[in-house]
Amino acid sequence: MLFEELELHPRILAGLGPLLEGPLTPGQEQALPAILEGNDVLVLTPPGDDLRLTFVLPVLQRALFGPRGRVQAGVLAPTQELADAILAEIQRLGRHTRIRSLGLCSGSIPPQLEALREGVEIVVGCPARVVEHLNRGSLDLSHTGLLALEDVDRLFDMGFLPEVSRILKATPPERQTVMTATTDNEEVRRLAQTLLHAPVILQIGEVAAAPRVEHHLYQVEPESKLEALLALLDVEELPAKGLLVFCGTRFRARRLGERLRHSGYATAILTDELSPKRRELAIASFRQGACGIMVTTDAAAQGLGVTGVTHVINFDMPPDVPTYLHRSGRTAYDHSRSTVVNLVTPEDAGILETLTLELEQPLQRRPLPQTLA
Repeated sequence: MLFEELELHPRILAGLGPLLEGPLTPGQEQALPAILEGNDVLVLTPPGDDLRLTFVLPVLQRALFGPRGRVQAGVLAPTQELADAILAEIQRLGRHTRIRSLGLCSGSIPPQLEALREGVEIVVGCPARVVEHLNRGSLDLSHTGLLALEDVDRLFDMGFLPEVSRILKATPPERQTVMTATTDNEEVRRLAQTLLHAPVILQIGEVAAAPRVEHHLYQVEPESKLEALLALLDVEELPAKGLLVFCGTRFRARRLGERLRHSGYATAILTDELSPKRRELAIASFRQGACGIMVTTDAAAQGLGVTGVTHVINFDMPPDVPTYLHRSGRTAYDHSRSTVVNLVTPEDAGILETLTLELEQPLQRRPLPQTLA
């Protein structure tokens, strides 16, 4: 099949340039017609830029056939890096149209407010910033006929379910929704059935199953948590690299991070009161390997996009199962094996009982190093 057979607008076809000379890839041929017909679609696909066209082209097509200055289509992405790449693709392919597109991730708010006042037809953003504009009243999604959720498994692993739900409610009920995911598991398919209307589910290529996550449990007393964590690090039962440690409050995160540093472990501390610049510095130190450990909270880690996390440490247990799963989902985006380590005190009996009933993988009780046993 050729792109010219898809009944795309001539101005969009002009933006494809040399791609017009060749056929669609098998994945594009499978997905594009279903989306352009207006179906809600879940595309299960390995990571690959060639399939980005499967929602970028329909987004452009939708934006051409509505009133100018109104947001006709939107794309949500889990990280700014991915959102920037999608926005660049939209602008490249739409360069022969009059469509205006805007990125809504981090950055200064006033330029975004000005662009929204002047009017745009497409927004590409990260959930937190999009919700911020909805709450300000600066973003109107009441005319949005197509919403694409890119890398939806990672969106929800990173804790964006409340924001995505808020955004969906701001769009018309009859909108078309397209989701892509790079893992195929029961949770992704359940989300598709919940968020999509009569979805078409397409599997393209070899899609990885959800990475195997082992869940370890260490029984400790509340006052012995730090000693237990240091013992696990000292005997190398935990590696001092690729560790994401969750605390219940920013105060506890700061205190734990400082104690780890004092004990000789390079540690980044990410709490929600940091300025944007200090936040980026903390993330960069962990992402680039200068710090092998990052200590954070659920609030501060929202939207955190880092790879190479092999262990999630629940220094403080989460309050519920969804939060536990969001924390756990931050491990092994490369689909390798990963581990969640839980330091459980007698006060955690309630959440421990619930996790035991609901987790697909059992919690493995493990002994502490002999120095603490």
